[in-house]
Amino acid sequence: MENRVDNGTTTKPPPKAPRSAFMCFTDNKKEALMEQHQVKENAD
Repeated sequence: MENRVDNGTTTKPPPKAPRSAFMCFTDNKKEALMEQHQVKENAD
């Protein structure tokens, strides 16, 4: 359980913003790698 303080926030820093940005970044890299792979297959 997260310990809640009086102002309604948790003691832990909210990881949602950095995590979501990082996930979007990794997803974009995966998509780019998939596109490169498809280009290689099409080139053969």
